[in-house]
Amino acid sequence: GVENGHEYVDLGLSVKWDVKNIGAESPMEIGIFYAWGEKEEKSEYTKENYAFYDDESMRYTKYVDYWTSLDYDEESNKLIEIEGGDEIEVLLPIDDVATQTLGKNWRIPTQEEWNELMMNCELSTVPILENGKALRAYTLTGPNGNSITFINNGSYSDYGYTDHLGFQLWTNYRSDDMFAKTIAVYGTSWLLASEERHHGLPIRAVYID
Repeated sequence: GVENGHEYVDLGLSVKWDVKNIGAESPMEIGIFYAWGEKEEKSEYTKENYAFYDDESMRYTKYVDYWTSLDYDEESNKLIEIEGGDEIEVLLPIDDVATQTLGKNWRIPTQEEWNELMMNCELSTVPILENGKALRAYTLTGPNGNSITFINNGSYSDYGYTDHLGFQLWTNYRSDDMFAKTIAVYGTSWLLASEERHHGLPIRAVYID
């Protein structure tokens, strides 16, 4: 199917899956790397330039657990209790790059949707050569016989780009204040892992009718 000029595939699951990563021209391209909850590509992925981190207070500013702390109040010359935290665990549509770039029926997958994909699809891998670089393509074939393909990708951290043997992509769910959930696939093994929120990973969107 096609929505807003963007193609999706029905694999016979609860949601339909984008045929390629956001920003990619084909399934054989990695696409754009995003920090969790951000909507722009960056040249560096650091905590200091992360949209939801305040360097001065050294606190995450959104999608955080409730917290309290003592702070010195100059006016009263006393320690006062301050509090914060929104306890939001799932990305809101305003911070979901899939929703914002592809349309309201698109979003970043939940961890349950990734789990459903991996549990109910047959995974096969094949080595390929793309622009002189050795890569590995991962094809997931759904219960209805339709399939989607992923390409191995690395990640961006404070120290730059690191290659991975498999592929790792964001879910829309945070693990805690510092980490968000990902899907990580290596060979024919997979797990729901976590990555620091300010790191850069690609995104594969899902489409909801």
